[in-house]
Amino acid sequence: MKVKDKAKSMISILIPYYNDERFLKDSIESVLAQTYTDFELILINHACSDGSREIAHSFDDERIIHVDLPANAGAGGGVILDAFLKVAHGKYIKLFCADDLLHADYLEKCLNYLSKNQNVDFCFTDEDYIDEDGKILMSSYYEERSKNIVDSDDWNFYALADYYHAVSNLPFSSCFIRRGCFDEIKIDYTIVMLFDMSLFLQFLLNNKKIGFMRERLVSYRIHEGQISSSVNEKKCIAMSFFEQIFFFKIFFETKNRNALQRLLNRQDLSSLESLKMELARYWLSLPVITFQIAAYDYLHNFFQSENHRVDERFTIAQFRNLYKHSDLAYKCLLLQSPVVFFENIGIKGTFKILIQKCLRKVHPSRTKKLTHL
Repeated sequence: MKVKDKAKSMISILIPYYNDERFLKDSIESVLAQTYTDFELILINHACSDGSREIAHSFDDERIIHVDLPANAGAGGGVILDAFLKVAHGKYIKLFCADDLLHADYLEKCLNYLSKNQNVDFCFTDEDYIDEDGKILMSSYYEERSKNIVDSDDWNFYALADYYHAVSNLPFSSCFIRRGCFDEIKIDYTIVMLFDMSLFLQFLLNNKKIGFMRERLVSYRIHEGQISSSVNEKKCIAMSFFEQIFFFKIFFETKNRNALQRLLNRQDLSSLESLKMELARYWLSLPVITFQIAAYDYLHNFFQSENHRVDERFTIAQFRNLYKHSDLAYKCLLLQSPVVFFENIGIKGTFKILIQKCLRKVHPSRTKKLTHL
């Protein structure tokens, strides 16, 4: 690790890289060309196997700090962020990607925006989409993704509401953050697809205020090598599915009563415990398996307490009654292999399903569910 010997910089910028030799040089140059110059650029090598490290070290600039991770952590954003925060000195944090570009006045305008808006804790600018060769592809990020938030009169709530529905509409590459936002968060070291969402959701639930600038000050590159590329669609869907379960758990860990009241539209519920219970009951009733799993996990742990088991507001019987009627769980079992399915429900359960299917062929109008499974 090479650490500069100079006064602390105002802004700390992160660029992690892993086999990004095609775009890394341009990304670093876009940072070094900023009109605002009081920053440190922390380049984290995620155990590259190509020429990226040589490219990173080819720049002779005292503002650059090099960090070499001993092994690749599987693109774990939390591992990289943790290594970055241990080194970063700045009052402001800029998280960035090795394949994107900053416009020359990005830092200057973001710093000016937060200086003028002391109530704003983290902000975003608009972004261009560019291809592998830097050609602008389509309309901006705000026009494509964030219009409902940016055009609203309550940025915090609409951004939070999107996350409540597992929708990501905040442009990671343009984020600019006060260092204090990281003081109260829990870093997840395994998730990849939803890592930025997990950070911004925690900021919002910690009552950190969001801000937007409509200028396009970042160029977001679309190419086949990025993890979110359509080439990797199947992998992305699979990873996102499992990561959603732990992403939704953030809502059950929050202490922000007002946020839950508003999201659930339940001003009549005053206690945080009642709101979380209502959230879990609602999500268990939704036809989305990741919502159901996160809700089940919360209520399962809730009822391990003796006090909760005698609470008349919601009983174990009511809890079981919610999830035992889950059509999604029923369909998931049916999608398993015959051997696994047989092992899960046993001989008795298998015969009941076979009998019901036969009855449905004879009596198509029969719709009674196997509620006793």
